[in-house]
Amino acid sequence: MKSHWQDILLSIWILLAAVSFFAPLLLIAGSVELELVGRYVYLCVVATGLLCLAVRALRAVRR
Repeated sequence: MKSHWQDILLSIWILLAAVSFFAPLLLIAGSVELELVGRYVYLCVVATGLLCLAVRALRAVRR
């Protein structure tokens, strides 16, 4: 059975990435640091997703 906590945590990461990536565009402050943090968070989200897919593939191969 799939855990709902995994979906909740992934949703929080995606929301955090979206907010930190698009906040400089909405605020028009030109905060380069916030945009850089957003890109790093987005990179972490993508890397985590790829890692989860790799773990699921390994579990499927073992069965």
